[in-house]
Amino acid sequence: MIISVSLYRASDGLPIAASTEYSQDKALVDCKRLIKGVSTRFRDFKRTCTAHNRGYTLCWQVDSEFAVVLLIDSRTTASEAFCFLKLVIERFSAHYEPNKVISAQRPFAFIDFDAVVESLRRKFNKAVLQFSADEIKQTDSFLSQNKPQVIQPKEIKLEMGKRRGKELLQSKFQQSRTASTCIVRLPPPTVTDVFAMVSALVAGALSFARGHQIATHQWKRWNLERHTDAEEHLHILTFKGTLILCLIQVWLMVFWFSFRRLFNFFIFVLLMMCCAIEFDNRHWSANVLFILSHFYATVKIHFRNSDKRKAT
Repeated sequence: MIISVSLYRASDGLPIAASTEYSQDKALVDCKRLIKGVSTRFRDFKRTCTAHNRGYTLCWQVDSEFAVVLLIDSRTTASEAFCFLKLVIERFSAHYEPNKVISAQRPFAFIDFDAVVESLRRKFNKAVLQFSADEIKQTDSFLSQNKPQVIQPKEIKLEMGKRRGKELLQSKFQQSRTASTCIVRLPPPTVTDVFAMVSALVAGALSFARGHQIATHQWKRWNLERHTDAEEHLHILTFKGTLILCLIQVWLMVFWFSFRRLFNFFIFVLLMMCCAIEFDNRHWSANVLFILSHFYATVKIHFRNSDKRKAT
């Protein structure tokens, strides 16, 4: 009994046409998985090959640009199987030119040939299609001159396992790489999100204005108080740098990327360091508002919904 007939492009294993019995039997499922592994390695074996797996036999023959694979049970002899292979190859070659097989772009591009293969398979299984003694004799002579190569299923399964592991490794690496580098835009901010962004920007703008005031109007007074140049530049940098950190907070409110929460906490620590440096140069109420506004913005960024983010 012929369980399945599959046609593949010999160069890369692209499926062309097929006819099969649908079954959930584990042995048959394993054999069909083995056929997929064989389909990518036609060029590594001889033109005619067989493989025995879990009580079933795979037989295949490679023509110029395509290959035909049979899955048979123990009731079908090798001579009958290769006679059937020859018949399918002749029918397909009569319908299609080799150039069409080479130029096929999608799987099962010759799906209309499925009906032909299905008809031949059913006729053979119902004993309607029988091969003459001369055809069997010619096939036996052909097989004696071109002895089929016997393939061990373990070899194919090992190759399939290696390929599958490589694909999983590459996909996992690609996903991790994408996750660490991709920047996506979050959903539109809510009213409270906008309030957090505005309060952070206002605090940053006031700090920048205070730094500009020190740099322009209080430089001489600071020199009279015998501040060093390093201290003067540190205060100016601290006030003006606060605005940059506030802008980063606003950006974090709008966009998502990997390690965003850790980066958010790092920005908050820098802002608190700036506040500590300038604590004596601002009124205590201004310091309290500065800390509260940036703490509120940091919390909003941390809990900003990223489940419904959409890619930019």
